[in-house]
Amino acid sequence: MRVEGRATSVSWIPSDSVEGWLKGGFDLGLSHYDEPPRDEVRGLDDLVALRDDDRFRFANHLSGWAEFGPDGATGGYGPDSDLVMGSTRVRLVAGTATFLGYSLPVLRADPVVEHDRVVLVQTVGGRTGVPLPRPVSRPPFVRYHAPIVWTTLRLTLTRDGERAVELAGASAFPRHWVYDSDGRLVLKSALTRLKELLDESFGPRTPWGDQDSPALTVAAESGAERALSMTIMRSGARSEVERVPEGARLVTQGEEGRAGARRGARHRRPACPRRGPLRRIGRRLRLSRPRAAARPRTRRRRPRPR
Repeated sequence: MRVEGRATSVSWIPSDSVEGWLKGGFDLGLSHYDEPPRDEVRGLDDLVALRDDDRFRFANHLSGWAEFGPDGATGGYGPDSDLVMGSTRVRLVAGTATFLGYSLPVLRADPVVEHDRVVLVQTVGGRTGVPLPRPVSRPPFVRYHAPIVWTTLRLTLTRDGERAVELAGASAFPRHWVYDSDGRLVLKSALTRLKELLDESFGPRTPWGDQDSPALTVAAESGAERALSMTIMRSGARSEVERVPEGARLVTQGEEGRAGARRGARHRRPACPRRGPLRRIGRRLRLSRPRAAARPRTRRRRPRPR
């Protein structure tokens, strides 16, 4: 019995995922965030089309096969297993410049062949062609090149025809989406940690040294939830991010919202918070409000006694 399968990961930079001193370049338009990838990626041709449309930073495409017989199993990697490296587009004064990414060698572990399964593991990655000078906390304490990004995919083919896909490892940034053998989005990296990437992703702390980073993943949400999130992120309004302490209660099921609470009630001026973005906005409005011209004071004269 022959079983074939594939696994694909697409790595991209979502909006508002960059913080710190790098965020200024994105806000000014020198660099750009990426549009969310498609819900389905059905093969290498789809990846090439997405790359030409500048929709991701890099992609990992792993395909493989397994033959199961009465005497055991054999398996191997497909011929189209490879890295698809994107590019970095930078807006300059005279126009737009495109820098090709730097690809690192593809790492493939020897197939793990058992009686009822074959496991294939592939790591791809690289870095952008744009230099990124920055201080780091380890020797040499200053880095000129951009940090290394990567993903490690694991594909398990079983005798009963199952084709399991896992994100075995990945860099802390950017966001990684994983697609199964049918091309459906099934997994997402749960966190993006840009600061960790800038400080540690070089030298031996990469799969090309002696260390990989386990990836925390979550199941992909439904198509309706993805459509709603994309509508919110593309609305054109600048999103405002507020930090809350760990364990704070944000909302309780069954609790009436603000709009419902004000319905049928007299409008009251909301209290101005003591701190936070709302207070800053209110202060700006007060400062920008034109003041009424002062009325001249007239001194009332007392009538003189006759």
